[in-house]
Amino acid sequence: MGSSSTQNIGFKRRRKPIKSCAFCRGRKLKCDKNKPICNQCLMRKHPTCIYTETFNIPIPQEQLYGKMPNIELLAKIQELEKTIEEMNKRISDQVSNLKAADSGKSTINTEVFDNNVDENFSDRETSSLSPIIDGNENMNVIPGPAEKVTLPIIQYVDKGNFFSPFKMDETFNVLGNPLLNYRMKDIDAGSNITFGVTAWNTTSTAEKVPFRKEYIKIQEKILPKVQKWKHKRNINLYNVNSLVDHRDTDGCILESVARTLPPLQDIRACLDKYFKGIHDFFPILDPTVTIQNFQKYFREDSEAEQIHGGHGTKLSVPDNKAIFEVAIILSILSDIIFTHQIPEPMEQFFLILYGTSSSEFCDVERAQFLLLQYFSKVYHKRSGKWNHSNLVELVDLLCRCCINLGLNDVYYLATDKDTAIMKWIWRFTLFADISVSFDMGKPLFISDSYLWDTTQTNQVEMRRETSMDTFIITSRRCINKLYEKTNNVDIGALIALLEEFIKIHFPIRANYTDSKGMKSQIDLFDILLLSPTLGLLLNLHHIKTCLFKDISIRTKNGIAKYGLLSVTLCVNTILTLYALDKQEENISSNSVSHLPPHLNFAQWLLNSLPMRCITEIFSCLFGGLTVYDKSNILLSKSNWSSKDLSTRDIHIPIDQYFSLPSVINQLMEVLDRICAPSMMDLQNILSTSLSFYTLLEFQQIGRRLIEKSLASRMQTEEVWSKRGVNFKELSGKAFSNFTDEVWDTYELQTKDIWDNI
Repeated sequence: MGSSSTQNIGFKRRRKPIKSCAFCRGRKLKCDKNKPICNQCLMRKHPTCIYTETFNIPIPQEQLYGKMPNIELLAKIQELEKTIEEMNKRISDQVSNLKAADSGKSTINTEVFDNNVDENFSDRETSSLSPIIDGNENMNVIPGPAEKVTLPIIQYVDKGNFFSPFKMDETFNVLGNPLLNYRMKDIDAGSNITFGVTAWNTTSTAEKVPFRKEYIKIQEKILPKVQKWKHKRNINLYNVNSLVDHRDTDGCILESVARTLPPLQDIRACLDKYFKGIHDFFPILDPTVTIQNFQKYFREDSEAEQIHGGHGTKLSVPDNKAIFEVAIILSILSDIIFTHQIPEPMEQFFLILYGTSSSEFCDVERAQFLLLQYFSKVYHKRSGKWNHSNLVELVDLLCRCCINLGLNDVYYLATDKDTAIMKWIWRFTLFADISVSFDMGKPLFISDSYLWDTTQTNQVEMRRETSMDTFIITSRRCINKLYEKTNNVDIGALIALLEEFIKIHFPIRANYTDSKGMKSQIDLFDILLLSPTLGLLLNLHHIKTCLFKDISIRTKNGIAKYGLLSVTLCVNTILTLYALDKQEENISSNSVSHLPPHLNFAQWLLNSLPMRCITEIFSCLFGGLTVYDKSNILLSKSNWSSKDLSTRDIHIPIDQYFSLPSVINQLMEVLDRICAPSMMDLQNILSTSLSFYTLLEFQQIGRRLIEKSLASRMQTEEVWSKRGVNFKELSGKAFSNFTDEVWDTYELQTKDIWDNI
């Protein structure tokens, strides 16, 4: 019976459109069909005059032509039908291209980049973001549904720092957003990690085949140096199995931890040092409560000192909540005292707490502990990793803990001291989520449904809070757009959004990136937000060139601009903090075994930017020197801009390309402010950190290769010019021959470099 009533509704598709408006049709009035409003509706002062002639949808007539026709629903249905049809076509095209790729055919359609720009980026939410137009140059907007583009699945397997192609099933490449098909798989020592499009090692290793080979060789040369560095300092990074298998026959794990602790007065001194320094930039704890917990749970025990050794410090933990209160203090100690290596019992204790997910352990103290662990891993980078691959699970736990606690609703609570702390816990949780997402190339853990509406807080925030909130909203919008499954991405609009953020919150940009140094009056907290913003801008420009082959003036100049700005910010930050260390302590390379406190803090402020900007700009420069394209016809001629690249602003010229040799010279000058022989004392101090040590080694080898590739390019150009070759009229075959000759010359010039490293 139920089915018959459905059948009687009588869905029917009309063969011809109804030209009368919906109101006249429903009242059976004669409609004069005037638009936008007919005479009948005008006389009756009807609020809407709707014509349905464009709709041809199977829907009951009483719903279409009733007193309140649901025209918005009809329009949405029509839009969705069109979208589905276009998606099916794109999926079919992508599968066809994959099959063509298997047979050796190219999968990149190079005809999609025209001179048109989509200026209707609906989610900008600001009228001040104007489209970026490069005159007659190409804009990199991922083509809309009517156009066709397919990106290759670029995936490599790393076996002992060696990359090789990894074939995937063709059904993997059917997503609407082509950026999602671009990734790299890292398989090494039992790990299996996938990096997406925004990861610096994905874009860098996929930039050009020549640099990919050189990148592998650099990694192979650095690996033995890293092992030697660890052996010299007796560093043994524990793996999970060794920690899980650890057994303590003398008591519980807390007793083992207690035997590794310094005397009580040293612990108290560490806490005071933390709250006078780091806490100002990371205010997620209440100093008074933390000191009270120290006095409550940390006791002196001379008997334990005589029996078990150690300094006679005893831990007294009465309940589950106290476990995380103790762990917070131990995390602070690990940052101040155990800079190179955390004692194994303490590391095991932290690992156990990671897995405590029951409701009885779900409290603010657990979120604070997890955030401190995140901070510690970024602050010290004991593993030497710059790509955040060791932080993914930790940040996942942190995000779920904060959501379970309801910290996303903290902005609606009354303002008091505890609420201010919880706001910062939530802010830094979102910041950690953004950092891991960006460096790993993956979607965010926390969805937008958990974000607060800042327009409803009705309170005046301080400058740091406002900048942090705006950065979170802006960067999340960019990352979410990049990883949407079904929508194409307007990369130019995302770049404009980030540039607008810089203009508003860092109006005097020369204070941070002046080639002469950083201004003393800046707030170092700004660097925490400026560094990932510059990293995003560099990466977006890099994506445009290496994925979409966009060699427009703005894109190529943008890579040079944001690459040099990023390197300058890193160098200025390191030199500024080094100067602060020298003011407060009498430091020299002969007297330190680990980074002094301010230089150590540079790793937190800069996060992954140092390795990201060095790797990405080296890969772009190397590709520009060894692979011929229309943007760099002759390095020795006058088709380049005569102006040096300014690091005092973010203006990008669109009339001429920056001179590639000039950009290289400027880059080397900036790096020499740290890496010159006269700065050997600073280099030795930085080398006490594994992460900075690997960075210095990478840049040392990389810059020598860039210098050699520049010399090879110039030498080959000179030889061809003497032959009377007209470079502007070279054929495709001649392009290939020129590139091969540059590469052959380069290999001859770099043979001694590889032999002597």
